[in-house]
Amino acid sequence: MRTFKLALFLLALLFAQTVLLPFLTFFGAMPDLFLVAVIVYAVMVDRGGSTIFAAGAGFLQDLFSSGIYVNTLAKVLVNTFVGAIGNEVVGDVRSFAASMVAIITPLYLIVEGLVVYFWQGNHFSVYYYLLVVLLTTIYNLVFVPVVYHVLKNIVHE
Repeated sequence: MRTFKLALFLLALLFAQTVLLPFLTFFGAMPDLFLVAVIVYAVMVDRGGSTIFAAGAGFLQDLFSSGIYVNTLAKVLVNTFVGAIGNEVVGDVRSFAASMVAIITPLYLIVEGLVVYFWQGNHFSVYYYLLVVLLTTIYNLVFVPVVYHVLKNIVHE
């Protein structure tokens, strides 16, 4: 039953990410709910289950995004990093998830921007891109409590 609920959760994230959130962009910044969900889930459960969740979330995001299709790899790497650190942390899981979102989101977006710049040759304003990184990080942090609450109800049923 938990697997079914997680699949429904990922489909709801997909709907929100592709249909609803494009209307809430601010200066081109839009939250990445899949990244937030992968980080929160990696903090909450063991590595095996969270790796499968991360791969599924990344693959689903790859199916409905344009680009170079590296979301699956990126989400699994983020999951592995958070899982490795999470095993050593004692304390509030929700605060740790929020701090990981605050740290990983800018790193994730900067690496993504560098890949787009060097691989595809797209040129862009660095200052504008840093503004987008900042706004996206804030957006992601806003959605951490919501995603945490939903995943907590699914995981601890």
